Amino acid sequence: MSVMQDLLAADEAMGHACGEGVTDLNAAEIAQTCKVAQRIVTRGHSFLLDAAAAADKCGVATHEGASSTQSWLASSTGVSERDAAKDLKLAKDLQSAAPQTRAAMAEPGMSKDKARLIAGAMCKLPRDLSDEDRQRVEADLIEKAKQISVEDLRRAARRAVEVLDPARADLLEGEQLSKEEREGFRKAKFWMAPEDEHGMVEGGFNIPVLQAQILRSGLESLTSPRHGQFVDADETSATYPQKLGRAFTEILEHLPTNCFANHGGVAATVVVNLDYDQLLTDIGAATLSNGTRISAGAARRIACNAGIIPQILGSRSLPLDLGAEPRLFSKSQRIALAHRDGGCAFPDCQAPPGWCDAHHISQWSTGGPTDLANGVLLCGRHHRMIHDTTWEIRVGADHNPEFIPPEHIDHHQKPLRNNRWKATRKQAA
Repeated sequence: MSVMQDLLAADEAMGHACGEGVTDLNAAEIAQTCKVAQRIVTRGHSFLLDAAAAADKCGVATHEGASSTQSWLASSTGVSERDAAKDLKLAKDLQSAAPQTRAAMAEPGMSKDKARLIAGAMCKLPRDLSDEDRQRVEADLIEKAKQISVEDLRRAARRAVEVLDPARADLLEGEQLSKEEREGFRKAKFWMAPEDEHGMVEGGFNIPVLQAQILRSGLESLTSPRHGQFVDADETSATYPQKLGRAFTEILEHLPTNCFANHGGVAATVVVNLDYDQLLTDIGAATLSNGTRISAGAARRIACNAGIIPQILGSRSLPLDLGAEPRLFSKSQRIALAHRDGGCAFPDCQAPPGWCDAHHISQWSTGGPTDLANGVLLCGRHHRMIHDTTWEIRVGADHNPEFIPPEHIDHHQKPLRNNRWKATRKQAA
């Protein structure tokens, strides 16, 4: 059977399946259907990208009377010219720079979006890498892509060479981020329309990612299901954008009165990393999150009124490991848990730290200590689930939390983890 006959047969089979619909399927069958359908979509994308690259090479656009392959692709597939241009670039990049990704597109966990990220990273690799190193980098990104989300893969792709050289990954990531931050500041925009007839003002902005994350963190904290803000008659029916809008107005109403006059103030918490030995002797320097070096004494003096939180591993002078007396985790502990867990630690949950509670793995009421080794971040849903079901939590040998499912879910009770991507930490010399 020819390729064209195979495609027509597959198209006919999909037509029959779509005609039958999924309304009569049970939950397990629908879940399996979604997985199979996604594999079909990804394989279709893979085949279409191959066809687009072949079309560009043999001049199909000219044969069809189109001005360019991009225009012909947009017209024949029903997408915008912009999307057609992106797909055509991806098709060429997969063939020239990311052949392993092209072959792996139909595998579980892959998608066109993930393939685009990997291909983009491969095109940006340093030119001095050998073919063997390039293949190793691509294979590592493919393996990560099968296990993590598109958002996490985007972060991992910035550090593509990490599998070869973590130190060089730090350097390249820093250079790329610096370039993006400079460009972001230059391109930053804000606009507000005049007041409308209902007394509302519409606006928008385009800002760098750092400042966007500061804003997002504040809004998510105020819209957290456990926050207690905005509890009124229509709260249960409010949409997420509406809740964010209410949180935004709350932030604006509570801006410090001197925030526009005092340009020396800080608007967000800055974490200071300080070695315990330096703190004991009051000799040496601390490092702000932006790389600025200050004295250990200065770090302690300005911590109370400059929005700076000292984070001292192993220190007895700061409440990072408090023992069993306190019931609530301190702010410093929550910062440390957010750094370790990245948000809700339950497998596959993407809830950010602002939506999470600090949960005692061994219950405080039965003597469990309020320290980092006994803490884990859980969103409201998974926090309730841990309390109400037989799921168990333990800390692995690498000090990261893992979850033991009940026997009725997994007879073998294999430990599970949240596979958020994290940069490899460099070992101290």
